[in-house]
Amino acid sequence: MSLIRLPVDAEGFVDLGELETLLRAYNREGQHGKQRIQLVAVCGRFERPRAYSTTWRRSVESLTAMGRACWWMRRSWSPTGWSRWKDGGIDYLAFSAHKVYAPFGTGVLVVRKGLLQLSPAELERIRSSGEENAGGVAALGVALVLLQRIGLDVIQEEEQALTARALRGMAQIPGLKIYGTKDPDSLRFARKGGVIAFDLGNILPGRVARELAERGGIGVRYGCHCAHLLISVWSVFPTARATAGPDPEALPRLALPGVVRVSLGIENSAEDVDALIHVLGSIAQQPRAAVERGHPPTDGRFRPGREPEGLY
Repeated sequence: MSLIRLPVDAEGFVDLGELETLLRAYNREGQHGKQRIQLVAVCGRFERPRAYSTTWRRSVESLTAMGRACWWMRRSWSPTGWSRWKDGGIDYLAFSAHKVYAPFGTGVLVVRKGLLQLSPAELERIRSSGEENAGGVAALGVALVLLQRIGLDVIQEEEQALTARALRGMAQIPGLKIYGTKDPDSLRFARKGGVIAFDLGNILPGRVARELAERGGIGVRYGCHCAHLLISVWSVFPTARATAGPDPEALPRLALPGVVRVSLGIENSAEDVDALIHVLGSIAQQPRAAVERGHPPTDGRFRPGREPEGLY
């Protein structure tokens, strides 16, 4: 079994034309002998599923899987509406409970009926692997009821308003680079959720995360965010390039890919976004040496005992 990776553009969107070309070449025209694309796996973070449906319907003998860890709560979908997803060509759908404000440790896999064929031995191994996380499952149900009561459309509208406010403010900060969709007025912005990835000039992502925590009590994540290949192409830290010196062989050992990620959700407000922009602006304006030495918190609200861990 081999893996074919689809290219993405500068904003992180999958090239649907390339996907269709590959499906046609492998599964319809047989250009690669007996090799067939059996599974198309995508993350629903970047595109609406309906954007893929035409391509998937044209494929032959291929199943489709969609990972929606960060996307699930931002779109109007429920298990009772599974027929919509089947019509769109989706065979497997997975998401994580902690992305819908439920506790860690619970995930959901929805499978088209008839595809999950398990032998008695496989079922026995599943049963003997451990007890169900009953508390996590119950908490997930409560979280989903809460989101439905608020209204997923209401959440999406508020989230996009906060994201647009953040993007406009961050665009004014010298040295700050935003990855992905940057323009709230673009057509693609409708596909964007409340996650913004960025770096801040030549200040290491871990240092930016720590400064945000100490100065404003703002929690972010930094690192590669389970997207190492993409992040290593987008953001190899300039400090690493400069440190490599004249020895080109040293560059791979010193390259430090990573970005900072801020995520906006139902607990955030416009005041939170303004605080983020204010603290980022103050970090960007101070001398580099001051950033490296570190500063005490300016408001006393929060001071972590160690560097926040990156999601690598």
